[in-house]
Amino acid sequence: MEKGFHAFNQASPRKRLEESQALIEEGFKLQQQGHFESASARFEAALVLSPGHPTALQLLGLIAKHQGDLARARSLMQRSLQTNPKQAHVWNNLSNIYLESGDVTASLHAIDEALRHDQTYLDARLNRARLRIRLGQYALAQHDVAFGLEQAGVEAPKFLQLQAQLLNHEDRSTEALCCLDKALALSAHDGLLHHDRAVTLHRLGRYNEALEAHDGARRLGVHHALSEYNIANTYQALGKLEQAQSAYVRACELDPTNVLAQVDLARFRWRQADSSWDATIVSALSKAGRSNANLHGAYGQLLWASGNILGALNAWRCAASLDAGNAHWRDAIGRAMVRAGDVKQGLQKQQAVLDQDPSNPVFQASLATSLLIAGDIQAANHHVQKTRDLLPEDQYAWALQELCWRALDEGKHRWLCDLDRLLHVYDLHPPGGWKDLESFHRDLAAELISLHHDSREPLDQTLRQGTQTIDNLFDKPLPCVKALEHESRKIIEQFLLDLPDDKAHPFLGRKNRHFRFKTSWSNRLFWDGFHTNHVHPAGWLSLVYYVEVPDVCLEPTGKQGWLQFGRPEAAMPSIFQTLKEVQPRVGRLVLFPSYFWHGTYPFQANTNRIAISADIVPATT
Repeated sequence: MEKGFHAFNQASPRKRLEESQALIEEGFKLQQQGHFESASARFEAALVLSPGHPTALQLLGLIAKHQGDLARARSLMQRSLQTNPKQAHVWNNLSNIYLESGDVTASLHAIDEALRHDQTYLDARLNRARLRIRLGQYALAQHDVAFGLEQAGVEAPKFLQLQAQLLNHEDRSTEALCCLDKALALSAHDGLLHHDRAVTLHRLGRYNEALEAHDGARRLGVHHALSEYNIANTYQALGKLEQAQSAYVRACELDPTNVLAQVDLARFRWRQADSSWDATIVSALSKAGRSNANLHGAYGQLLWASGNILGALNAWRCAASLDAGNAHWRDAIGRAMVRAGDVKQGLQKQQAVLDQDPSNPVFQASLATSLLIAGDIQAANHHVQKTRDLLPEDQYAWALQELCWRALDEGKHRWLCDLDRLLHVYDLHPPGGWKDLESFHRDLAAELISLHHDSREPLDQTLRQGTQTIDNLFDKPLPCVKALEHESRKIIEQFLLDLPDDKAHPFLGRKNRHFRFKTSWSNRLFWDGFHTNHVHPAGWLSLVYYVEVPDVCLEPTGKQGWLQFGRPEAAMPSIFQTLKEVQPRVGRLVLFPSYFWHGTYPFQANTNRIAISADIVPATT
């Protein structure tokens, strides 16, 4: 044996390289056949002959990844790149390993390195586009997708799929559907394309077609938590509540730690007035033990929305103990402590989080809110201004600024919150096709009531004692709704045209004759129903339109069911009082900046109060 070893050492470097290459080729064939142990043995032997051989190292890394040993896989890929850092495909593989390990930042860095060495590497372009979409870097993702589409070839369907995702993000779902149809013409048996087509059809309100597309995806082998979750959403939109609940349950069974499925099943059951609304997520947490921080954190958010502040605090403490590096859980703990009455300790925790990440606008706004609740308006104003610097168009930041300036600077407050100039009330004429408003609203109310399938209000919305529709109302192919949208557009266009110019103003400075409805929905309030005081963070201009109004709301003395502006959420100091009230009337449309605090007074009547709301944002085209 010693002689053989000595003889091996005497072999020429070229001979050893040839022998190692033969072993690698043999091992690769075995790997392709699924014989991983035999393949690993060949690669290890090749490394004895040629220490540091980059191909043997990276192929061993792929086997380690397949076996679930991500740490070893990462180490082997890194060793391969130390020998030859110009291997674009190895950087791409390393990126996938980082992503599977949950390190999105490192994954993006690795894929950038892959493309630095080979700009035409389409698989890396595809992976980077997916990563950028995941990180919300949509413009950068579009660059990679456009490059991939220019190259076309066999990868074209995958790039068309990503193009559709980007178009859906921009609420251009009709164009997204065209992209997916093109992709399916090239790759008709791709189940994931059928799944994405189903999701896009859902966004367009074509729910029955969406279910058919989901069936097609399932026949092609797509059966995972996300697909069942999306099927549940479509059943829910159709009012098929039993089927929706079953699909949500299947999603949770396929992946008990899937946050989307667990959260939306709990929210669904809440809206059906199910007292065991959180049973499935609690069960998943008990089985996962203390091993899933995100699920604990999500449960905390549900409890917070339900008004269970102490329950939320405990859930967030569990999340933070499992993932100490996640500052969002620590900030949430501080917020909950302030609401629970431990103001000093809560503020200290929030300040500590902000000290570690002062450029984070979420933490700036969170601390500003808590300081306002604590009554320290000067300190709150400092953090509000920091938030505005970081996110100049953020509606919640301007809502907080309105409160601070109301207390500290009358002139700035009047400039920001001029209700006489920025809040407008219109009474509509009947749209074309209806002889009078009464017949129009009778038909409109029937359309809306057909969409109200739930028994009570959503868990995380502002209405109390009522129900709210799901999905974007103005996307639905309903004649009366479309007629109202058309009439509303004309009013909004004139409203914007009449407004003065002021480039420095957070609302007037974004004035644009082009706009789009970002979200729209209907709410229905019952006896004692009302809206808590709130703002619309996702909007710029907000709208409310009254479809049915109880007679009691028409009495000016009691102001039951009236819309009020100026009073913030209940936890804020009592110095912030109502600034203006608007009486609801059938056919009345109200427009106001989305950062205006508003809510409604309760009413006592056996008839419903039905309204439509929408958020509008500027558009470039």
